[in-house]
Amino acid sequence: MNIERELVDSFGFLLPIKTFFTDSSTIDPGSAPHIHDENEVVLLLEGEMEFTIENKTVVLTSGHVLFIKGLVTHSSRLTTGIRTQICVLQYSNDFLYSSNIGEIRYFSNFVQADTLKFFVFDKDKSSTAEIKNLLLNTEKEFEEKNLAYEMVIKSNLYRFVSILFREGILQSSSKFDDMEGCSIDRISEVLKYIERHYDQPITIEEASKLLNVNYSYFCKLFKQATGQSFIQYLNYYRVVVAKQLLVDSSKNITEVMLESGFSSLSYFDRVFKRFCGCTATKFRTKFTAPEP
Repeated sequence: MNIERELVDSFGFLLPIKTFFTDSSTIDPGSAPHIHDENEVVLLLEGEMEFTIENKTVVLTSGHVLFIKGLVTHSSRLTTGIRTQICVLQYSNDFLYSSNIGEIRYFSNFVQADTLKFFVFDKDKSSTAEIKNLLLNTEKEFEEKNLAYEMVIKSNLYRFVSILFREGILQSSSKFDDMEGCSIDRISEVLKYIERHYDQPITIEEASKLLNVNYSYFCKLFKQATGQSFIQYLNYYRVVVAKQLLVDSSKNITEVMLESGFSSLSYFDRVFKRFCGCTATKFRTKFTAPEP
């Protein structure tokens, strides 16, 4: 089976989401097996569709909402000849990125390979109705682009993620909840240090000295607090910086690599592609190309 790696054509680097309606009376809303970095939320407004997510198949009818985590292979097809309408929201975790330790414990669930792949919301639950309103409002806000529409869209996404946790669909780290406040504060200091010195060489040994703990204990403490290894988090933060430089400056790729804290072009290419699904050059072209 061929699986296409899709590069979602979002609304731009500063608003890395895509939202759209599809009506089977004008275009087939089905899709071949594909994968993309972005999380996806599908609201079935009318009709019926079958979705295959990895090796599982679900059938949605009017009122259902489907959440598919990023980097999960999925496809869809119409199951009847009746008119079918869907509203789709695709969003990057970058849009909700925060270095606040209290939020990292939640969003690390989206980058862990062993967490939830997809979920179908019961159409009769009040939370499903709320998600429907959030999706439709997000589409409306983007179309009208009233003052501070970006903030409204971001708040809608935060509300959606909070529903995932409050409904028990995702779980925050119990290990984090068991940590003492002083340990959480200490890890916060490390995150602030990364924000200030990301463009300089930073080793685990150096970071562990900030907390005056040994190498092994630091690695355990950091993973416990963030859900990621120190190197994973450091690379992620540097890639976020690199993407900003690619869009907002005319610096060449080598300059972007160095200013975001990487010292090897081959390593930068591998890490960037792992997080973004494309090379830095393709990313720049995608988000800086002139409007048609």
